[in-house]
Amino acid sequence: MPKIVGGQPVPNGKYKFQAALLAQSFGSNDFERQYCGGSLITPFEVLTAAHCVEFIGDEPGMVPLSDLRVVVGRTVLTSTQGQKRRAAAIDIHPRWDPVNFSFDVAVVHLASPINGITPIMLVTPGVDALERPGTLATVTGWLQSTTDRAADGFDQTFGVIDGQHMRVTVALRA
Repeated sequence: MPKIVGGQPVPNGKYKFQAALLAQSFGSNDFERQYCGGSLITPFEVLTAAHCVEFIGDEPGMVPLSDLRVVVGRTVLTSTQGQKRRAAAIDIHPRWDPVNFSFDVAVVHLASPINGITPIMLVTPGVDALERPGTLATVTGWLQSTTDRAADGFDQTFGVIDGQHMRVTVALRA
């Protein structure tokens, strides 16, 4: 799966709809717990990738649903900004295929609503031009460096702290 490298730090409050998926058992703080992202689409729902939640459930060896948290409105994962909620349920696209990653989409239903943060606007029919190859899109997520990181988490390459919300503009491909 391709990774995005580089980008610019996101100003506080710029993409509040960006969600971080956290597994409580993955670490002792939210930077360590964060493993995937998503977007707030309603006050009660976060759109994410199916591969981010396919291992959450009640079966042996799975991460229990009660372990999943979602945080939105946060610019730096190690801060206390934003709102954190428990997950109440997960719906994975019924045609999700983990072999070729088709229909890689899921919705995390929150136990209580996110207040005061506007969900992302979804693409609607009739705006196909937004999906054409070459169209510029902004991609956001949290910096997780693997090199040039000091003990304090400061990334020498990008000049920001690990867990900083970042953005980069990319051209869509066919």
